[in-house]
Amino acid sequence: MNIQRKFLVENLIDYIKKNFNNGLCIKTLSKYFNISRTYLNVIFRERTGLSIREYTNKCRIEKLRELIKKGDNAKGYAIGKEVGFKNEFQFYRWVKKNFGITFNELKEKLSPPPPHTHNFQIQVKENNQKDLSLNVNIANFV
Repeated sequence: MNIQRKFLVENLIDYIKKNFNNGLCIKTLSKYFNISRTYLNVIFRERTGLSIREYTNKCRIEKLRELIKKGDNAKGYAIGKEVGFKNEFQFYRWVKKNFGITFNELKEKLSPPPPHTHNFQIQVKENNQKDLSLNVNIANFV
C-alpha cells in the first residue's frame, strides 16, 4: 500500500472514531474525503481487514460496552443516541442483532456488580430486660 493510501486510511480511521455517533455512512465519508464509495471501501478493507461498516460497528460496540460498564444507569434511548442511532427502535434492534440478547439483558450482564454489603445483627440481653437488637451494615463503615 502506498503512502498516500496509508495516510488516507489513517485519516479515515481517525474520522470514524471521532464521528461514528453522528450517523456516519459510506456516502457521507466518500463526500468528505472526495473519493468514490467503492474505492474508499476497497482501500479501507485492504488496510484494516474490515469494511467501513464493520469498523463503525466495532466502534459503536466498544462505546456501548464502555457506557454500560460505567454504570450511570442511563436508559437505552440515551445510550443509543450516544452510539449514533436516531431512534431507540433502531438501537434496540441493533443490540439484538449484534449480541443476541435484549438491551436490558446486555445491561444486566455488563453492569458492574453492586457493592458487597454485610449485614449482621447484634442482640444484647441484660438481666430481666427486653431484648435489644441492632442491625449493622458494615458497608457503611468502609
